[in-house]
Amino acid sequence: MFISGILLAAGSSTRMGADKLLLPYKGRRLIDRALAPLVDCRLINEVIVVVRPDFHPLVRESLLAPPPTDPLVRESLLAPSPNPHKCRLVVNPDHRQGMGTSLRNGVQAANPAADAYVLSLADMPDLTPDIVATLIDAFYASGKAVLIPVFDQRHGHPVIFAAACRAELLRLSGDAGPRAFIAAHPELVAYHPVPHSAILRDIDTPADLTWSGPEQLDERQ
Repeated sequence: MFISGILLAAGSSTRMGADKLLLPYKGRRLIDRALAPLVDCRLINEVIVVVRPDFHPLVRESLLAPPPTDPLVRESLLAPSPNPHKCRLVVNPDHRQGMGTSLRNGVQAANPAADAYVLSLADMPDLTPDIVATLIDAFYASGKAVLIPVFDQRHGHPVIFAAACRAELLRLSGDAGPRAFIAAHPELVAYHPVPHSAILRDIDTPADLTWSGPEQLDERQ
């Protein structure tokens, strides 16, 4: 089993008015918090980070930075593991055309031996490695080609695609992202309920950065 994580980090941050990936959220840069669930997930073998051509050098630094030495600090900050071989930057020259182009570039750069792709977004800071691992387990158990997490009847991320979807993912364009594939093949999709609103929460505006909720979001029994 070989699983590629794909982190889409090529957005323009137009609603934020600044490069939101470098802004602080709960004591860490947003890019660090979004990257950690993929890097630290025990089931993911590589992480492809898709960026704009003008990405900031601090994004590269986040891929290579060692974690805090204090394990309690490390756990609280969700710092990524010091494994530069697990992460690779991929530049999307067509990022202005939309998410579909970033997903296409990420899939194209992934290891050809990958069995599945875990698609996550760089502005979702409250995911954890355990949430990602649970979704991967559910994906394999489902027998379907796509798995979408659901919380409170809303679809979230990360979305997982089987390698069998690769040819069609490489044909994606525009801003539809994976929605075009999912709409065309509803019979291939499994929906997995989760008790974590972290699969929905993203950061788009300055007000989102000041949210004062707990590290672990709502859990419903």
